[in-house]
Amino acid sequence: MARLSVRDRNLLVLTFTPTDENGAAVTPTSATWSLYGPKMQVINSRSDVVATPATSMDIALSGDDTARLTSEEIGGRVCVMRYKYTSAFGADMGNNLQQEFDVLPLADAP
Repeated sequence: MARLSVRDRNLLVLTFTPTDENGAAVTPTSATWSLYGPKMQVINSRSDVVATPATSMDIALSGDDTARLTSEEIGGRVCVMRYKYTSAFGADMGNNLQQEFDVLPLADAP
C-alpha cells in the first residue's frame, strides 16, 4: 500500500482488503485494528478495535485519531489490521495488513 497523508484532525478513510495465503480475497472470521504513532504508541485508545469482517473493510479516522501529537512530530502513523480466516490449511489462520500515513499541519498552524 502506498503511504498516505492527511491534514491535522481531518478525515482519512483506510480500506483493507483481506487475502489468504495465496492472495485470494477472503471474508475473515474475525478482525481487529489498532492505530500507532511514530514511536509505536497507541493513538487515541485505538487498540484491538473490533471490525465487522468483510472482503473489504473501511476504517474512518478523524479528530483525535489524526491529530498531530506535537508541532515537531516526525514520522507517521500506522493502522494495523489483524484478521483470522479459514483456509485449506485450517481454521483461525492469521494474517496482518497495515497502512502507513503522515499527519500534516494545517496551513495556519505551527
